[in-house]
Amino acid sequence: MCWSHYANNHSGFCIEFNFSEYLIKTNIEDVYKFKDKDVFLFNIIYEPYILNIDLNRDSKSFNLNEVVYVTKHKYQIWKYEKEIRMITPSKEPLYIEIPKDSIKSITFGFNIFDERVKYLNTRIKNLGYELKTHKLSLDVEYGKLY
Repeated sequence: MCWSHYANNHSGFCIEFNFSEYLIKTNIEDVYKFKDKDVFLFNIIYEPYILNIDLNRDSKSFNLNEVVYVTKHKYQIWKYEKEIRMITPSKEPLYIEIPKDSIKSITFGFNIFDERVKYLNTRIKNLGYELKTHKLSLDVEYGKLY
């Protein structure tokens, strides 16, 4: 289901990461060091109700605890996603370089054009990545992706 919501109806791609060797747990709940930057890393909490948030407030008036609380929760209909989020506590845009060896694989949706897969695989190789890539197929009879 995530493919239809987040990958343009199965025409996008999914990148698998493994950050475990780069994350250092701090003494603060859900806070880790990632390449010397503080990040929040948590499993989403799925609630039977939608959070009541005043979105008309000036975004600068939200404190960090409120932002983390809101970011940690989703309505329970999304529970099947089993989502994990990593966010930064910075008020300014913050980009964190992803270590090359933490990228494990790329899975292409079944509706992505073959020419696009070929282009992306060439780019991946030219950038020096040794990655497993796979394009999903759809079994129409059973409604399964493989």
